[in-house]
Amino acid sequence: FHIDKNLYLLHFGAVDMKMLEQKAAARGADWLAHLHRRGNGTINAVTTLPAHDEKWLRRARILQTIARPIYALDKPGMLGIKRVVKIPSRFKKSGI
Repeated sequence: FHIDKNLYLLHFGAVDMKMLEQKAAARGADWLAHLHRRGNGTINAVTTLPAHDEKWLRRARILQTIARPIYALDKPGMLGIKRVVKIPSRFKKSGI
């Protein structure tokens, strides 16, 4: 399994914690607990970690080609490394 060098998946999670909590609470207590377990880490990472430059895209791509979770070998992994990467200017025309 290889990721095409011209394909980029940009994952933009929601960053409005109050809105996320309201939606999760409407679904039930288990959803709210899931959000607090998973969502807080992602939101905290995006809002507190420094943004790295584009060379991290290349590094992440290499790592994701090699590192696979044992329970999902068809999915790329980051071995728990959390990096925030500034979106390169070449993506400006894409409207993101």
